[in-house]
Amino acid sequence: MKTVRNVIVIIAIAAVAFIGSYFWVSRPPAKPVVTPPTAPTVSVVTPVVEKGEETFVSKEVKVPEGKDALQVAIEHLLVTRDSPFPSGTRLLGSTEKGSLVTLDFSKELVRNFQGGSSEEAALLNSLKKTIAQFPEISKLQITVEGKKVDSIGEHIDISGPIDIR
Repeated sequence: MKTVRNVIVIIAIAAVAFIGSYFWVSRPPAKPVVTPPTAPTVSVVTPVVEKGEETFVSKEVKVPEGKDALQVAIEHLLVTRDSPFPSGTRLLGSTEKGSLVTLDFSKELVRNFQGGSSEEAALLNSLKKTIAQFPEISKLQITVEGKKVDSIGEHIDISGPIDIR
């Protein structure tokens, strides 16, 4: 009697194992986990002057699909809360030739600039530090309404290309 019961238990365990393995093997494959691509980011670097010391703060900005990363960084630099740029300044365009980038700004860059040499230096340093994240660029030419200018606030010469490294 005990032997018959043991045989029935063994047959039952074998049947459960067979049925379980059948469902395990014949189940549909798991769907692969797809992580959405993350948008690339660029840094916008703004100056902070405290107790006569100039430091810089970086803020990460996402680059929308199909947009130029450099242009996104500069456009955000113009409107960020601590921007050293005069109000109303717009980026009209940017062109790259080799390691030189030319940024063309609206006339408000010069017209609305009211700072001294420190503010002009902060503006240029902020611009250079923002551009420095693009390793292919080593020089910057600033134009206003398509024309070269000697200075933004009559303190620092920007009539030729500026080395950003």
